[in-house]
Amino acid sequence: MTSLRKNWPSAPCRGTGWIGSGALWWNASVDAVITLHATGQVTVDWADGEHLTRAAAPFRSPAGYKTRMRADSVDLVRRYAQDIGKVVAEERRRLGALAGEARTWLWADWVRYYRDHAVTGVVTREVAWEYRIPGDPGYRTLDPDGAVPAGTMPAGTEVRLRAGVGAAPGSGEG
Repeated sequence: MTSLRKNWPSAPCRGTGWIGSGALWWNASVDAVITLHATGQVTVDWADGEHLTRAAAPFRSPAGYKTRMRADSVDLVRRYAQDIGKVVAEERRRLGALAGEARTWLWADWVRYYRDHAVTGVVTREVAWEYRIPGDPGYRTLDPDGAVPAGTMPAGTEVRLRAGVGAAPGSGEG
């Protein structure tokens, strides 16, 4: 577990605040937006006046952008973008390890900590899930992208990783 974790089972939402879905606004002496895309890729958009430059890992800033007065802020933004990428990789490993267990979550907890989480939600949509309504004998396939509000499922509805799915999170298989 990394120092980035605040409360298990949710990965952190770092910095000043998340804006929109997976975009981080950072209060620094540079204009930059860190974005976690639905694919799990992290990018930094460096803004300089009317110009916008998008960079993926290792998040290099445009030529001339990292001035002496901005150096610390540029490095700070780059470190946080790298940290977000590490958290996504850690969440993939963690969910991959949970796939072999018989772990279940209550619907409301799963929605909060997995489906709707800015970081963990990206990885959640990469793996196969299923749910069981109390009183039903078996599990049903669950689409993590489904827009089912947390309060619409009966109390006691359980969610689990689907057994027998061979793809590891982020592998693109399965």
